[in-house]
Amino acid sequence: MIFSYELKKIFQKDLELKGIEAVRYHEDFAKNQTGELTEDYVTNVLRELKESNIDPNTDEGYLTLDDRYGKLFNYLVRCYQPIGVERYQPELLLSLDLENGAQFYERRVQRVRDFVNQDFSFGNYTEEEKAYWIRKAEAVKTPFQWGDTFVAKQYDTVIALAFYLLFVLVICLSPVFSAEHDNGTAGLLLSTKHGQHRLVYAKGLAAYCFGFSYVLVGYLISFLWLYFTIGVKGFALPVQLLDSAICYSMNLGQFLLLQLLISVVVCFFEIALILFLSALTKSTMGTMSLLLAGLIIPAFIPFSKESGLFNHVLALAVVRMMDLKGCLMSFLDYRIGSVILDLPTVSILVHMAVALVLILFLQKTYVHRSIQA
Repeated sequence: MIFSYELKKIFQKDLELKGIEAVRYHEDFAKNQTGELTEDYVTNVLRELKESNIDPNTDEGYLTLDDRYGKLFNYLVRCYQPIGVERYQPELLLSLDLENGAQFYERRVQRVRDFVNQDFSFGNYTEEEKAYWIRKAEAVKTPFQWGDTFVAKQYDTVIALAFYLLFVLVICLSPVFSAEHDNGTAGLLLSTKHGQHRLVYAKGLAAYCFGFSYVLVGYLISFLWLYFTIGVKGFALPVQLLDSAICYSMNLGQFLLLQLLISVVVCFFEIALILFLSALTKSTMGTMSLLLAGLIIPAFIPFSKESGLFNHVLALAVVRMMDLKGCLMSFLDYRIGSVILDLPTVSILVHMAVALVLILFLQKTYVHRSIQA
């Protein structure tokens, strides 16, 4: 991972920092604000905001509030907006009724309750599903620990790294079987003593050794850099600093470990798919084209407003699965009888199952397609 964290210019203080200095500044700033986002603390901040009469929709007002409260101001704005609303609405904080306090954590659960109780054109949540998400929201440990969200800010870089690794795997592994057809040696290899069995297994094992080593080393470098930059305290922050509506009880360190697990599962699936298509298409360019299209195109397909089934299938695409924050914020669940499973769990199970099926049919596909040639 390239360390690109940079503190924006603090206009009111005429201060501009980069790199480690920026991280340390944010850590000290957050530490001086509060240790936890208690109800009393949030209430006092919101009252102070209302009494300041600063208009956050003006450039000067926004910069003043940003200098005064740092990341906390934008965080609170997002916390009080309805789930799914993209438009930034800082004026909401000035219109809150604080007679009974901020009700920060009550409103958080209410946001989830309001969301699952909406009428959706593609179908509404069942009562069991509503109860499932509300229970998850209520089970999250509160109050939230407050601190510098450097780990959260680096999440986009981790995602970019993950896709870079996948693209490299596609390019490097697409010729594993198809190259033999490209150079005309497939028939010769197939006629050797171990051409129909051990050769296939050896190629598959070599592909997995390379793929896993490449992905794990890439992530190891990224996580070590984060560790040496912010230490354990950064990983201990709650994942709700990404978005307070996230209904999963985990900290940012566990969040990144889950991202690593998902990346390993995707790697396992992607290598199986690469090998299978390489054997099936007998074309390196054909294999690469299909795989790259499969990685990129789903990112540009919007979720349907009419079909819940389509949305549940699209959410399982690799590009969607790698965006763990998006998975945790999607509020998608899958029912198997009376059991309700969340999106990350189903994604892992489905990709592992499909990968195993592809591996089981790999040897037969390679031999059959090679004989046809």
